[in-house]
Amino acid sequence: MHEGDEKTEVYSEKALRNVFGVKYASSLKFNSEKDFRETLKDCPYALRTWIGNDNRKLANQFANELKSRYVCPGIIKWIDEMIGYGFFTDKDIAKGDYIGEYTGLVREAPKYNPDLNPYCFQYPTRIYPKRYRVVDSLFEGNELRFLNHSPNPNLNPICLLERS
Repeated sequence: MHEGDEKTEVYSEKALRNVFGVKYASSLKFNSEKDFRETLKDCPYALRTWIGNDNRKLANQFANELKSRYVCPGIIKWIDEMIGYGFFTDKDIAKGDYIGEYTGLVREAPKYNPDLNPYCFQYPTRIYPKRYRVVDSLFEGNELRFLNHSPNPNLNPICLLERS
């Protein structure tokens, strides 16, 4: 598809790779078990304790969706030259509905040289961590990498701590 095309397409995992150069990831990826453990240590204490109560309730509420790697059915279509592609659904979505997990490679983003791209989503770490983390779906992710390209987004991301 190109700019101005009205046609919309549903992209398969294979097409996501062939059209956008993105390896499909149904869940978060870490470079190693060591990176995973360090990332857990960098999660805020508050998320694991008092703020985490609401988080854990939501994680329990959406446990089946998380485990099954559910992603709301939708399409990826061209918006314009400034925004590029976006993810759309024709399903009615109520406030509080689960859309899916934004996936990609969880990696370090050094404080003074973070090497960010438009597909990086900040991972919840301490307020003043030694190292920041991002979910980077530039080369590996799912269709949700095309969400919230609007200056007025109609979606609020939340972090669900599946393990604590």
